[in-house]
Amino acid sequence: MTIGGMFSEALKIDFIRVPLLVLGAKQTYQNIINLVDHTRNAARNASSPLTSLQNKE
Repeated sequence: MTIGGMFSEALKIDFIRVPLLVLGAKQTYQNIINLVDHTRNAARNASSPLTSLQNKE
């Protein structure tokens, strides 16, 4: 996704931006779903209203 943005801004190559962004989104989709699920579960099981989650994976 970052590469698509760099092509779009720096090199003015718009025709390659969208395919690269779509490819990046497809590759990271499952990671985002897992992160959201982890965050929701942590929020449900938290004993205090403010919880700090640490990245350990």
